[in-house]
Amino acid sequence: MWRLHVKPVLGGVKASDVHPQTVKRLLDDIHDNSGPAMANRVHGFIAMLFNLGRRELLIEFGNPTRRVRVPGKEAPRERALHDAEIRRLFTVLPKATLPERVRLSPGEACAMRWQDIDKAARTWIVPAEIVKTKKPHCAPLPARPRADRGVQATALPRGLDRPP
Repeated sequence: MWRLHVKPVLGGVKASDVHPQTVKRLLDDIHDNSGPAMANRVHGFIAMLFNLGRRELLIEFGNPTRRVRVPGKEAPRERALHDAEIRRLFTVLPKATLPERVRLSPGEACAMRWQDIDKAARTWIVPAEIVKTKKPHCAPLPARPRADRGVQATALPRGLDRPP
């Protein structure tokens, strides 16, 4: 961030010569070329540098970023792995346990209910109320471990190996 965005514009400028207009022009340029997320990160980075300078008594003037609005609204990320990507991941991690293989916390895995499992599709529809993101998640279930794959199969206690 420093080398790519800040240093080329502000690297040779004295801190006292950095004005809100300078910061705004820099952030607008970054917003246009690298997107709102990077512009927001650079805004925070510059603000942190000036706050640190004041706190350490290196500068005696205000922070030029205080009068500059955060440049952009970031879109929340909602990307999840596609089925093919998840299958590929499982082939790379054959010894992983269920929570690791479906990217869930142990608490989420413990909340698994038979009614949420589609045996035919080998998927688990993880309800929104138990997922941290509060969005339902379709998790593919791995095949049973086989000794010839080098995975030690663990038997479930009697009664827990099938739905009631």
